This record gives sequence, structure tokens and C-alpha cells, in this order.
Amino acid sequence: MLGFLQEESNSGFPNSQSLWLHAVSFGETKIALEFLKEGIQNQSVPTNICFTTTIEDAMIWFQQESKTLSPHVSIYCYFLPLDCLPVMFYFIHKIKAKSLFLSETDFWPSILWLCKQKKIPVYLINGRISKTLSNNLLRFQKSSIKMLQAIDLCFVQYPNDKSKLEGLIKQDNIHVYGNAKFDLLHPQALNEKYSALKLNDRQACVLGSFHPDECKLFLTVFKQFSSQLLFVIAPRNLNSITALKLMLDKNKLSYDLSSQIPSLESKKDIIILDEMGVLSSLYQYCNISVIGGSFNQVGGHNFLEPILYKKPVFVGPFFRNFEHDIQEFLKLNYIWQVSNEKEISRHFTDYLNNPKPYIESSLKANQHLKSHQGVLQKTWNKIN
Repeated sequence: MLGFLQEESNSGFPNSQSLWLHAVSFGETKIALEFLKEGIQNQSVPTNICFTTTIEDAMIWFQQESKTLSPHVSIYCYFLPLDCLPVMFYFIHKIKAKSLFLSETDFWPSILWLCKQKKIPVYLINGRISKTLSNNLLRFQKSSIKMLQAIDLCFVQYPNDKSKLEGLIKQDNIHVYGNAKFDLLHPQALNEKYSALKLNDRQACVLGSFHPDECKLFLTVFKQFSSQLLFVIAPRNLNSITALKLMLDKNKLSYDLSSQIPSLESKKDIIILDEMGVLSSLYQYCNISVIGGSFNQVGGHNFLEPILYKKPVFVGPFFRNFEHDIQEFLKLNYIWQVSNEKEISRHFTDYLNNPKPYIESSLKANQHLKSHQGVLQKTWNKIN
């Protein structure tokens, strides 16, 4: 917390100027790494990179993933010290920061003040301004303006993010470039075990990141369409598999665990995906998909992954986590929202009788997704 970092006795500090990259949440860290990759590819970064975070899981993941970066770049990772002037003065001096890139949803007063004093350019990338943060900035408007003057360029996700910064930052310094999470979507191959899913006599329906209470809504649907659809349930948490198995047994639905069969060619009603790190790539081998977390109060999980593979997507009524994007795709009729068992059954029947409209919409959704990509490249181009 006081900046006396353990890493100083291990990897040490940079011996020349460095690009300082800061992120907190796991999602922000993934954006930060993708941003760094883009910068290395277009030769926009120095040889020394300093990454900071306050979250242990984010640190571990970044340290592991950054090993695949260019051998010509040195990576230094530190937990961010306490945001007070003496501590941050010491830290910024030790890392020899040439520039600061924030993949963050909060601002750090001491860091920004010192960067301004030291004439270190600051850039906010993939910015998202929450209502709480906006209210706090406006409550202390004079102090906020002084603090935010340190930011040279703000790259925010949506127009409403820009409007929340109006009066605090010069409008010419704020750019609406969209959400960089679209840039994280890359097709990935899986081994033959999973690709065998497309070899089944039945079409495959993947229920991604599902919670046990959501599966209850689909019990009748499983029975109704089991002769035509092979259902693959990917639980959000593997610890919920025991409860899921009990539920299926009670309702006399047969199932296989993916880890216990040599391929995903199954004669059972359901396959339970009990392996981690597979779902996002598995979507490419299904025919239709249903997104979990959207049929309860969780707020919805990633609906973009199956769109990457041009698959029809069904979502439930609750999608707080992707509200802006989900509304956009729904408005364009590129995905389908269902609220109850009756609507689910109707859409599945329509799809099985005439899949063409669903496939055509999924192709348009894929093109729309691609039109949103390139945010990080545009960001680098503007900075350069």
C-alpha cells in the first residue's frame, strides 16, 4: 500500500521510460491486454510496460497471458499503491511513467494531479461513466474539473457516457468509439470431441452460463423437443451441477456429463458441460443458443459469443449487464427475447419448421457485430 513493492527485489523497476497501463476488474484487464496487443502490433508502445491493478485474480491472469506478448517488450506488474501524494510520487518516479492509460470506471485524484504536474499524458480507454460516479463528479464540480484536466483524451463507449462528462472535460477531448469488448471476440478452434456435436442426428441447442433456477423454466421444453434437439447445458458454476442432476433425475430426463463421454455425440436428452473454458468456442458447433442469467435477476451473460459464430440467439427478459447492446440487437430483430415457457416453445417450433428467417437474422447480427469491432485500433490511431 505504501509503494515498497515486493517486485522491486525480483523483477525490479524499469530502467527507462515506460507505458503505464492500469485496470481493476477482470473485464477491464482483458480490454487492457487487448489494447496492449494492438499497440505492440502497430509499434506504438515503448519497450517497457508497467501494469497495475488492485485485484489479485486480474493480476494473476494478466501475468500469465502477457507471456505471449512480443519478446522485445518487458512487462512489469505491480499492485497499485495507496492513492496519496507521497506514495504515488515515489511510485511514478520508480516506474518512470511516460504515459498513463486507464482502462477503468473510476478516477484517482492523486495520480491524475501528479501526472498533470509531471506532464505525463493520460488517456481513458473504453470509458464507462456510471450514474454514481457522474453524481459524485458533479457534486464536487470544481474539484472534478481540476482533476479531470489531467486527462488528455477520453475514449468512451456510448453517447450517454459523453453526456455525463459534459462541463467537466473539454468536449473536443471526448470521443465516442463504442465498447471495446467487441474486440475481444475471436473465433477459436476446439478438438474433435467437441466438434462432434454437429454430427448428431438432432440439432444442438446450447444453454450457455445457465443457473439451476433457470433450468426449471425449460423442463417441459426439454421433454417436448428432445426428439429433435440435443440440449447442452453449460452451468454458470460447476458447483451447481449436483442440483441440476437431481432436478433432471426427478423429471426423468436422461443426461451425459461431457467429461465422461469420448465425444458429444449423445443419445441422451441432455449433455451437461462439466468442463471449464469450453463454452465460448462450443457455440460454433450448435444450431441455436440460449443465454443464461437472463431468466432470473442475475442480469444476463455474454450474448455476443454465439453471434460471433452466426448462431441464432434467444435471451430472457432480464439483461441489465448488457442493456445498451441487447436493446440495439433486439431493435434490429437480430436476436429474440422470450419471457416464459410458452414463448420459448413457440420459437423452437417455428425454428424447427422454418429455420431460414432465424439463420438470416443471425447472419445480419454477425455483420452488425463486426461493424462494432476495431475500437482499440481507432483509439491508437487517434492517440498517435
